[in-house]
Amino acid sequence: MQKNTMTMLEYCKVLLSKLSFDQELIEKEYRKGLKYLSSNDQAELKQWLRINGMKID
Repeated sequence: MQKNTMTMLEYCKVLLSKLSFDQELIEKEYRKGLKYLSSNDQAELKQWLRINGMKID
């Protein structure tokens, strides 16, 4: 029996999409999430944010 697991990148995307109502929270959680991601995943998350219309200063 397999467990449903989620990568940290997937988790960050889910979390950020749920916080889309508050720019300050998006930025806070984005910066927190970067600590746990590889450089490739960081780049993918940044691109995902741009595609989804979320801006990070």
